[in-house]
Amino acid sequence: MLTVLWFKRDLRLDDHEALQAALARGPVLPLYILEPDLWRQGDLDLQHARFIEASLSALDQDLRARGAGLWVREGDAVAVLEDLRRNEGMTHLESHEETGNSWTYARDRAVSAWCRGQGIPWGEHQTFGVTRGLRNRNRFSRGWEGHMTGPTCPAPAQVPGPPAPAEPWTQLFRNLPASAFHPAVPHRGAPLAAGEHAAQARLTEFLEDAGADYHRRMSAPSQAVHSGSRLSHHLAWGSLSLRRVVQRVRAAKKQPEQAPALSPRARSAFEARLHWHCHFIQKLEAEPALETMSFNRALDTLRPQGPSDALDAWLRGQTGWPFVDAAMRALQHWGWINFRMRAMLVSVAAYHLWIDWRDLNHPLARQFIDYEPGIHISQLQMQSGVTGINALRIYNPLLQGQRLDPRGTFIRAFVPELAPLRDDEIHQPWLLSARRLAQAGVRLRAPGPEALRANPAYPRPLVDATQAARSARARMGGAQRQEASRQESRRVLMAHGSRKNWGQNPRPKLKTAPQEGPFQGELF
Repeated sequence: MLTVLWFKRDLRLDDHEALQAALARGPVLPLYILEPDLWRQGDLDLQHARFIEASLSALDQDLRARGAGLWVREGDAVAVLEDLRRNEGMTHLESHEETGNSWTYARDRAVSAWCRGQGIPWGEHQTFGVTRGLRNRNRFSRGWEGHMTGPTCPAPAQVPGPPAPAEPWTQLFRNLPASAFHPAVPHRGAPLAAGEHAAQARLTEFLEDAGADYHRRMSAPSQAVHSGSRLSHHLAWGSLSLRRVVQRVRAAKKQPEQAPALSPRARSAFEARLHWHCHFIQKLEAEPALETMSFNRALDTLRPQGPSDALDAWLRGQTGWPFVDAAMRALQHWGWINFRMRAMLVSVAAYHLWIDWRDLNHPLARQFIDYEPGIHISQLQMQSGVTGINALRIYNPLLQGQRLDPRGTFIRAFVPELAPLRDDEIHQPWLLSARRLAQAGVRLRAPGPEALRANPAYPRPLVDATQAARSARARMGGAQRQEASRQESRRVLMAHGSRKNWGQNPRPKLKTAPQEGPFQGELF
């Protein structure tokens, strides 16, 4: 018997249940399928291709050291598997479950139908702490805990199977369709370290040194770069087992010397975010339609959809609010930014600029190297106020900058047009006199794309932040008070609301719903 082990977002050998199941049966053919149609969906981009390619190269080396090698094939998954059945004698298929976009959902259904038609058993194994088939949240935490406390399996010493083809496969990534890559996403800085060994090394570094100030510095963008775990991209693409991370963090409670950098508060804050990680993915797993429909269906047409000058300015880091633009440009440079900045970027787009969350979906997904569809979609809706079960979070872009970047260091790094201004001037340059601007050598222009073409100077704000926030709050309040919206909120709460502090109460009251946790980037 020959089992095909289909790697998707689980690019590692350590604590890999699908690999262990395959090895228990006999020879294994490790497979990764490069699917051009997946890359045409619009939520992946060049930085993802580069990171996946590097991760696969590391995985291939680890497999070859164990007697196997990675088979990388390009094309439709069903066609690739049928070819392996005919020419290599494939008899079984093993993989982890995937909570992806609607395209991957449809592809997995097609693969399932093919397996049934060919009489090939397909073993799908639980990913993270996400439970397939769960109808509501009454048992989610119990299932998450059961998975995280379960036994881990180290990387095997040997992986027997047919030798991998000798031809280089990395060229396949160079040949991805041009339509897959979007010029709106600029080139970034140095690529991130990829692969399982890099992930494990970073986890150790975080526990033993870098995470000392995690709970205090996670909100400020410049500090979070150094004090965050820097693990979210490894978790998103599976070069690190979430269960392994949880167990190592918990082991530090009993043996603090294993994580000397983490204080009890830092450890508690980090572990809470590991739980929230799966909480959000579970939402999309339970209701795949959330990729295109709001949680609260009564709020589905709240904002207009489609291209706009405001969306273009926001994506370019040209809103006229220096801290917001610095955050967007930092994201485009690093492929990552911390949670508070992600939430602020979405809040400004959704409330001050009144942009629909679906118009933010793919542009932001392409920016995040740690893009995880379930977290991404859930958080876009939550920060846009269309879940119906969360308090509105309308971030003040000026106060955020003054609190988190009081000296303007972050702004100067990513909005150099304003670098000559003093600390007390840089957050609101439009308030300065023409004389002071000229003295500092700073030029401002009117907002909008036409003004940008005529004058590349830094823009004045697109709208008045205070008035825009007041208007958005009033519009949201009016929509949420409608009876249809209230009924939808109750439905959403029963299906998706966190059960924290609710015990086993099957009918929690809406007003007692806890506020939910962070964007994916706070794990980074």
